[in-house]
Amino acid sequence: MVNSTPNFTEPHVVANGASELFLEIFGERGAHARSTFGSAQIPFGACVEIDLIAEVIDRADAPKGT
Repeated sequence: MVNSTPNFTEPHVVANGASELFLEIFGERGAHARSTFGSAQIPFGACVEIDLIAEVIDRADAPKGT
């Protein structure tokens, strides 16, 4: 969610920053599906709210080369 006014039509551009960060940190494994929308108010005065669901694996269980 992107805190925005009714006239702001590009919340997806704001969310691109999070997508780029995930790719920078996780590389190819940071590729993801995403949706975004503008909201008149986000709790605690936040500008952006990001929800993430991730699978974490133990390195001992990971396939070789990962």
